[in-house]
Amino acid sequence: MNTTDQRTTLAQGSNTWIAALGVLCFGIVGFGVFYSTNTISDPAFLAGQYLVYAFFLWAIFHAVFLRKRGTKISGITFVAIFIALFAGGLITASKQRQQAVQAVSSIQQELGRVASASTDSSGLPARIERTPSEIPKAKGEFGEMERFAKEFIDRFVALRNDYISELDAIGWNSILDAKRIKNDTALSGSKVMIERAKAIADKYEKKTTELIDGTRAHINALNMSESNKREMLAGFERGMSKSGKQIDEQWKLEKQVLLQFENIIVLLAARKNWVVRGERILFYSEDDLARFNSYIGTIQRLVQQQEQIQKASFAEANQKLNDLRNSARK
Repeated sequence: MNTTDQRTTLAQGSNTWIAALGVLCFGIVGFGVFYSTNTISDPAFLAGQYLVYAFFLWAIFHAVFLRKRGTKISGITFVAIFIALFAGGLITASKQRQQAVQAVSSIQQELGRVASASTDSSGLPARIERTPSEIPKAKGEFGEMERFAKEFIDRFVALRNDYISELDAIGWNSILDAKRIKNDTALSGSKVMIERAKAIADKYEKKTTELIDGTRAHINALNMSESNKREMLAGFERGMSKSGKQIDEQWKLEKQVLLQFENIIVLLAARKNWVVRGERILFYSEDDLARFNSYIGTIQRLVQQQEQIQKASFAEANQKLNDLRNSARK
């Protein structure tokens, strides 16, 4: 080998660390962009966190490529590695914030749709159209959170629709229909309908509890890091500490409504001084009319309380989603 070839070989060898450093830095940034789940964008925090990582990577790089290099090159290498880590962390945090905003906005949109469709034009509970499963708007773990939240909402919608359907199947909407009552000898059919409605309410109250309990297992089965699953589970428990009471109160009110309908049927069965004319039940006794009206008034108040709890629950959930979205944008 002549002198010129030797100098070329040495020059190539001396520049190997530069190429290796470039590959390493691009790899660090690429990993941050495509694989990292960092959501923290605070520069001071990132600087402290990545300083340790930078030193570890630099030590390995120095042992392989820089053992015979000076302190200046070693310093440049350390700074380059640190900057790559820092830049990757900032880019990842920005992407994660965007994904978080997408996920929360999509969940919020679905919640708003369900809330607006929960009652018909007359204010009565209505079946809510279920949306088919769709690909989450967000990617990665935020996409998994979005999918979970929408499925959770859909399970409640399905349960509510089934409850309404079973009540419809027994003819519940006609419980106080004057023509039906007129043809119901001794009101035996009405009493059976009341008992069936109470059994349906008990059944779906139990199903609601089972749904909530099963949600914990669904969280643990999510395709997410264990730390994020723990945070989600903790957040679910915090939310259910209040929402669970609201759900219990809703079922309590629902059963009180059924009790008032039962009181009306008992009143009609025990008294004979009433008559059906057209679509109205007319009483000959002012006391019986007053009792009948008091039961109707109580039903209306109970239903109003249910509506207020439901609206408050939706509003609270929407506010929490707003807070999450605003926090993600910071």
